[in-house]
Amino acid sequence: MAYWLVALLVSVLLGAGFWLYWDALPQVRSLSALRIPGAPGIRVAVLPGDPAGLTLDEVMRLDRNGAFTPLTGVEDVPVYNTRPAQERWFRFQLDNRSPRHRQGVLDLVWRIYDVVDYYEVLDNGEICHRSSGSSVPLDDPDRTGRRAAFDLVLQPGEYKTAYLRVQDYFRLPSQFFYWPSLEPFARWERFVTATDFAYACLWVGMSSFGIFLYALLRERAQRHYLGFLLGVGGVHFISSGMMKRFVTWPEWPLAEICTGLLGVFAMVEVLAFVRDFLNTEAEDPWADRVLQIFRRTFVGLACAMPVIFWPPAGPQYYRLFVALAVAGIGAILWASARRWRAGRGQAAFVILAFTPYLLGLAVWMLHAHDRLVRDDEQRLMTLIGNALSLIFLSFAAAYRHRLALQENARLQSAYTHSLEQEVQERTRTLQELSDRLTLSLAERNRVMAIIGHDLRGPGASLQGLARLLADDATLFSPERLAKLAGEISHACDLQLELLNNLLVWGGTQGTGPANATGEPVEARRAVDEVWRLLHGLACSKKIAFHNDLPPSLFVRTDLQLLQTILRNLLVNAIKFTRPGGWVRARARALNGGVVEIAIVDNGVGICPQRLASLFSGRVESTPGTGFEKGTGIGLNLARDLARTAGGDIRIESELDRGTTVFAILP
Repeated sequence: MAYWLVALLVSVLLGAGFWLYWDALPQVRSLSALRIPGAPGIRVAVLPGDPAGLTLDEVMRLDRNGAFTPLTGVEDVPVYNTRPAQERWFRFQLDNRSPRHRQGVLDLVWRIYDVVDYYEVLDNGEICHRSSGSSVPLDDPDRTGRRAAFDLVLQPGEYKTAYLRVQDYFRLPSQFFYWPSLEPFARWERFVTATDFAYACLWVGMSSFGIFLYALLRERAQRHYLGFLLGVGGVHFISSGMMKRFVTWPEWPLAEICTGLLGVFAMVEVLAFVRDFLNTEAEDPWADRVLQIFRRTFVGLACAMPVIFWPPAGPQYYRLFVALAVAGIGAILWASARRWRAGRGQAAFVILAFTPYLLGLAVWMLHAHDRLVRDDEQRLMTLIGNALSLIFLSFAAAYRHRLALQENARLQSAYTHSLEQEVQERTRTLQELSDRLTLSLAERNRVMAIIGHDLRGPGASLQGLARLLADDATLFSPERLAKLAGEISHACDLQLELLNNLLVWGGTQGTGPANATGEPVEARRAVDEVWRLLHGLACSKKIAFHNDLPPSLFVRTDLQLLQTILRNLLVNAIKFTRPGGWVRARARALNGGVVEIAIVDNGVGICPQRLASLFSGRVESTPGTGFEKGTGIGLNLARDLARTAGGDIRIESELDRGTTVFAILP
């Protein structure tokens, strides 16, 4: 929808530009104006030579001596000054042979000269003096109120003589216009004023919009866009004479120098704007080199500005500038077309913006002449093209702003999405930590329940046996005393084993694999050392042990941690193996840098229901094959220690056929 609205607005603006051009053609062609020489009732003559420094009295004396030469033709090629600030004197003979009052306007054509003095000889011999020109002070009481023109009033049958002195740095007039009526000239003045005012309003609006965008985006392209607006506006305000209404320029060509510098500045800035706007430096180096060449060319043209101090070179300098401006805008359109074909949609706005301006400048360069240097149809076409370019360039800047907003929205959406993902990830992490904390608390509660139960059991046994002995030890036979001593010893062993396991388990809580790693430990030697401690217990049940671990197998973990794991696994294997049975230890290296140590027995095995719930909830210790009692936390402790070391515990068992416990370690 937005693209259709933009297309409709562009069509309306182009239509309005064409309508304005065709509607203004009668005004700019000056159909009501008559050329001088050639206007009826007006004869003009020129004082030949270089009459520098002559006074009006001296000119009138030369006139009486026949020094003036009639100006009969129109020069097709303008003649430029041979020295700065030359001057020329003209004599006008005005004759009103009609019976009606005649009031017309002597028009100096569009160009405003440095100094123009109009002297009209009245019937009583007095001189009426009026002035015009860019060097005439604004507070001069004789300054004419017309736009580079003088009113001519003739009574019926009146004959009048007037003298005109024109001084300019570059060239002097070769012809004039005469408007037989004031109304057509007034309409032309109003039209020129209206176009200047409309252009000034447009320029102020586009500049304000550019300042707003630059303040909003702070982009380099917007800064160059503002520079182009400043330069092109300054060129129009000075060259059109708008500034000469408010500023008194010196007789040396300051206005022309300012116009040239502003024009060069505008072209340098617009080339930089297009480079940044289309990102040619990164995406189209060839087009970027061409634009850079034109930028350097205009900088060199600015350095050549002093040549305009030589009068014949000044007009040619500006002709060269216009030709280079046409070529530079053509390069902009060429680069924009390349970027548009490459998929850069915003290049279409640059093409739309500079096509009218290029056409206007090209027509002015090819068809404009210097004989009638007022705001003719070629200059009007250039002015309309310039205005349309400013408007369409604002479209380009607005489109760039829209792209920036879309990019900001995309970045904001991506940032919001990343924040949401981060929040979800952290929420998931917190949930996992909460779950682990819940499990840890449940595990601690379970262990504490086991500890309380198992600590009370051996303690109560010791307390009961001690009371029996304390009451009257003489009542017991030596055999009974020996049995009681054995039970006390076994209770102490259980109590000590439980305390050792609790100390090891408590020391590993809150540590991870990195905290539990150590130097490589030979697994076979660790198994032998643990079995040596359990040899007496195994011998009491006549259980055979086979250590099948290879001597070259190493486990990277803490030695005490590994021995605690092996001790609990071997104690369980001995406990649930029938007298005369066997226990075997074997190991193998698996992929991924881990070792699997298996403790195998041919004991009673574990039923599937108990095997499934072995590591969940509170597990009661069951008596062994020799009615041995356990602490109930040995297998859970072994699993916790294996996980602390970066491994795990896995159990395979069949009822009445034995059990295999796998300890998987780094």
